[in-house]
Amino acid sequence: MNRSAFCPPNTHHLSYDVIGSLPLRSALAQEDHEKSHERLGTTSCEDDVGIQTHAVSTIDSALLAELESWQRKSIQLRRKSRRETQRRYRKKQADYTTKLADDVKQLQGGIKKLQQQRASVGSVDTAKRNVWNVALAYSSSFRRVNTQGIRSQLEFLRAAMAPDVAFNGGFGPVELAESWCVLRWFDNVDVDIQSLVKSGEDSVVQTTKTSVTITERTLQNLFPHVCGHGSGDGRSAEMARLMARLVDQRIIMDGRTVFQWDSASNSMASVTTKCDLLSPILMLLGSLEDVSLLFDRALVSPDFQWRPTI
Repeated sequence: MNRSAFCPPNTHHLSYDVIGSLPLRSALAQEDHEKSHERLGTTSCEDDVGIQTHAVSTIDSALLAELESWQRKSIQLRRKSRRETQRRYRKKQADYTTKLADDVKQLQGGIKKLQQQRASVGSVDTAKRNVWNVALAYSSSFRRVNTQGIRSQLEFLRAAMAPDVAFNGGFGPVELAESWCVLRWFDNVDVDIQSLVKSGEDSVVQTTKTSVTITERTLQNLFPHVCGHGSGDGRSAEMARLMARLVDQRIIMDGRTVFQWDSASNSMASVTTKCDLLSPILMLLGSLEDVSLLFDRALVSPDFQWRPTI
């Protein structure tokens, strides 16, 4: 065995193969170190992405919760609005029902009042009727002459009067009802009873003030010659002047009616009525000549009596 200072005892172990392998191990270590760094870097990036994803998820959850809260509030508001609309509708329906009920009640009251009036008129047929009660019923019916039907008036007169009741020279309830027609040609008729006084055992005297408005309709039906119907005498200018003075004028007439009772038949025997149409007409026209011209062919007399023929 060769021994030398330059040749250590383990020279045979120090071959070029062993020494040559050292750089390779160093490279492998470096490669392992780099791979380790790469693994560490990848893990760090993945952790950063996870943090960002978690942050985004947290923001999305808050926004979603806010949207859900807004949606719930919106639904609540819509429900509240619908409830308010339904409440107003129910209130409107209830108010309408109440109004209908009030109207029905008012109509029923009117019907009851009319029935009472009819009953009071029918009461003249009872055994208790007398000149006073019949005179009161007559006055009440006369005041409603413009609103009461002719048939109703005739029924009342037939029930209250004797079949041959005398009236201003005529006889019977029909002629008495026809005399009332004079008032129908005037507007705004208002009959104010001034007094109703019993005169004797079987007689009652009534005084009235009757207010009426003269219209073209009044002149056409009661004074047709003033409107040019039936004059034929060339006095159209004078008639036009009279018409201009009378139309739309309101007059007041004093009236007096005497009721005579027949105790034997227990009915009204006669009714005599007068109403002063002459005085207010004279005040409007201003001269007796014009008054005479007006009543010359009139269908109503100066004492307010119906004249069906001229």
